[in-house]
Amino acid sequence: MLRRQGVFLYDTVNRTQLSRLIYLGALQSWRWTRCMPPNRYAWERLRPPAELAGTMARHGLRNEEVIGFLPANPLRLLRAILRARRGGISDAELARLAGMHPAPPGKHAEVTYLGFGLKPP
Repeated sequence: MLRRQGVFLYDTVNRTQLSRLIYLGALQSWRWTRCMPPNRYAWERLRPPAELAGTMARHGLRNEEVIGFLPANPLRLLRAILRARRGGISDAELARLAGMHPAPPGKHAEVTYLGFGLKPP
């Protein structure tokens, strides 16, 4: 439930081949990089930004902004994943170590994205 003029914040995973490789492969399936429980993410539960915006609209929310969320570089992401694998660090710590940051304006949200929606008055 969201009150009128309420704000809905989200951070989610896009349904792309790259996100499949990273989230369903490296983060939860491959033995040498797995750092998340099996089935935490499933292909059918991942949502492209347009699909999420459509679902929000059907529930009376207006999607306001979507931005991609990227690691500083793939090697830094791999190091963070391996550290999570060894040390049981939190998702927030994994994101920090990977150097996750908002994508430049206009860059497609290929793997993860953030956004917010509003419930009109």
